[in-house]
Amino acid sequence: VSVSLDKNRQDEFYAAVKAMPVVSSLALQTASLATFRDAVALLVTTMSSIYTGLAAVIAFGVVYNNARVSLSERARELASLR
Repeated sequence: VSVSLDKNRQDEFYAAVKAMPVVSSLALQTASLATFRDAVALLVTTMSSIYTGLAAVIAFGVVYNNARVSLSERARELASLR
């Protein structure tokens, strides 16, 4: 059952629902949406951090590889000059 509530009378409604033995639970759409948004924000932040870390590792690998290739080429050039 979907119910629209007046914000001024929410406490009264909750008390009436809690007094009913037939009602086992009550889910609020605003609370559910807030929880969902918090969970999504946490997941997005976590994944962004992971992607940033992977990007840093890849960037370091590219720079390291270029440095190794450059040093190897210099060593060959020096060897050919001797």
